[in-house]
Amino acid sequence: MTHQFKFGDIVRDAVPGLGVCVVINTSEHFAYIMNSHGEYNPLAKPADLELIPHPDTARIDWLAAQDDIDITLGNTVQLKPCLRAHIDAAMQEQAAEAEEQP
Repeated sequence: MTHQFKFGDIVRDAVPGLGVCVVINTSEHFAYIMNSHGEYNPLAKPADLELIPHPDTARIDWLAAQDDIDITLGNTVQLKPCLRAHIDAAMQEQAAEAEEQP
């Protein structure tokens, strides 16, 4: 089974040599991708695309893998042991606080 790409995924298209691209749109069998120079491949095959993890996701995954790092957001949220759930909760809390402020 090939990866199901979505809008905004960063990929490398090896076949036409476009280099690093962003997924613009997808269909059942193809992805429409574009690089930073405006060059595009409207019929990229998902099997030919390599997903490049977003740097922020890589950082979060690294933090989650560390056993000896204890991180808190504010003084209310402890990231370990469920890092992603706590990050989501903290972001929602900050958004709610921002809506309350005039």
